[in-house]
Amino acid sequence: MKNKKMTKVLVGALLAGCVFGGWHYWQKDKLDPEYQKELDAIVKDRELSGSEIRKQRITEWYVNLQVPEKPPREKWDAVHQQPQIMFTMKMPKYGDLYTMNMNGTDVRLLVTQKELGGWVEVHGPSRPMRSPDGRYVTLTYRSRMFSYDCALYDLKTQEVTALGSGRCVSYHWMPDSRSVYFMNAELQRYDVVTKQLENVRPKANSELGDVSYSEHAGSYFISLEQDRLVQALSRKLKEKTPDEGTSILFRLSDMAYLGRKNYYDEACEAGQSYSLDRRSFTCANRRGPMNYYHIDAPAQVAGQSPQRWIIQEGKWFLSEEMRLITRYRQSDEDCPLSALNYYYQVAENSPGQGELIGGFSLYLPLHLREGFNQRDWRPFFPPLPTTVQYQESLQRQLKQLKEYGRG
Repeated sequence: MKNKKMTKVLVGALLAGCVFGGWHYWQKDKLDPEYQKELDAIVKDRELSGSEIRKQRITEWYVNLQVPEKPPREKWDAVHQQPQIMFTMKMPKYGDLYTMNMNGTDVRLLVTQKELGGWVEVHGPSRPMRSPDGRYVTLTYRSRMFSYDCALYDLKTQEVTALGSGRCVSYHWMPDSRSVYFMNAELQRYDVVTKQLENVRPKANSELGDVSYSEHAGSYFISLEQDRLVQALSRKLKEKTPDEGTSILFRLSDMAYLGRKNYYDEACEAGQSYSLDRRSFTCANRRGPMNYYHIDAPAQVAGQSPQRWIIQEGKWFLSEEMRLITRYRQSDEDCPLSALNYYYQVAENSPGQGELIGGFSLYLPLHLREGFNQRDWRPFFPPLPTTVQYQESLQRQLKQLKEYGRG
């Protein structure tokens, strides 16, 4: 389906206390003209194209971003009412890092490529990660072709701290935002107060027996609630000692060795994909419906997830390519669509108009974390069309086609 305008998403709908933003999109039994245009295009694509594939796939809905010529700077302690999406785009300045509300409103500037000395990388495990308090952003940037460095950016002081050369991946911020763990050749920890960067290693290698930490420790898993660092062992060692556990465990706070254990599903030993609130995860490199697990019970299946990157269990997801947000129909919604994909594009009257935004990294503000899975984000988005509205559009278009054929 070609790119189309989406009816404006107004946060004011929520502030006015309206259920699911409905008043803005239909009043007195009449749909907003732009909403109706979008719905008609969806119905035409699904029902009248003659393609079963189009009918079965998740439908697209385009979110238009209003991007100022000079977007305002993000304040590190700003109080947001929605999860935030970090992203880059070609205009106004390629390589700068921006942030916006999850519904595509209020675009702000986080850091410029001029400040960093390179272009921010926003994809895969090296995508930016913001600290829980919102003050710091850890990221990888490209200073020149095939040359990468990682850094920490302080939104309060606008200072850049180098964290090393190469790509840094899998950032884990501590809840107090004082320190961050990440992988750069090996596991490291940076303390923002003491400004100390250190390698994270066991207190005593002698305790590990036949395990060589530098040779056998692979992908890592951190449980902040349980103060645990879990690292998968190499296949060679697992095959040599199959009965002794597939992972090695440490107490994260002091790296004391706790032994070997089958800590999680074998499929997760190659890595994990964490939910936005970091309380659940899926196994990395999986596609399609898959199991997901809770951090406090990593070996026990918590349920089925339709996608790998969970924003909110059973409701909202980040796509595999990290280019769009998927919303799934809830039990209280009367809609013939089982899900909706939100594509984000720059509006026609903004710099870089028509550009599709891709490569997302999400940030959940600290005050939104409590009870996150029970929060309802639907009021910030257009409501899903009802079955009656969908059928009205279909029948009207069928009638128009019939009348056109007569003419």
